[in-house]
Amino acid sequence: MIRFIVGTVILYHALAYSAQAATSFDFSNLGGADEALSWNVLSADGSITVSLSAPDGELGATDLSGFGVRSAGSVARPLANNEVLRVDFNTTVNLGVISLAQWDSIDQISLTDSNEGVALILNGDTCLTCSEESFTIDLIGIDYLELKGISATTSVFLLGFSEVTIVPVPAAAWLFGSALLALVSLGYKRGLAS
Repeated sequence: MIRFIVGTVILYHALAYSAQAATSFDFSNLGGADEALSWNVLSADGSITVSLSAPDGELGATDLSGFGVRSAGSVARPLANNEVLRVDFNTTVNLGVISLAQWDSIDQISLTDSNEGVALILNGDTCLTCSEESFTIDLIGIDYLELKGISATTSVFLLGFSEVTIVPVPAAAWLFGSALLALVSLGYKRGLAS
């Protein structure tokens, strides 16, 4: 009976993680976060939470534009030159696409993630007058990322993420857990027999 229960639990978890669909984050319409030190946002399906912060200032947010940074003494709210916006995930994720708003000029930002400081430079304006632009970044197994403005003309807001999935628990962990449970139950049975 115990084998059946353990097997069922393992199969359920394996199927639950393998069938998990991608989710997204929309950071527009969060003007209440303006001048906050940090802000938490749930994914569209409620499975992941991100915490946004600005290590050297306050968050900048407007109702239509997403998140930026408001440095000390500045009234500007977008992510600008030498400002950093940090995004912490409550679990390890794979991240496919990042969307930026007001990507209107010759803007450059660097993106550094938790995987040994891997850095990407997003500088490919495909439309000079676009108000939103998305970039495929395909980051795997990250816990956080940091965006930093790296040009004097940078003026962008983080609008959202899409194609975000939770990194599943490896099968080896489930096998180890079931083996450990079997050993514990076997020891318990031997203890009752003596």
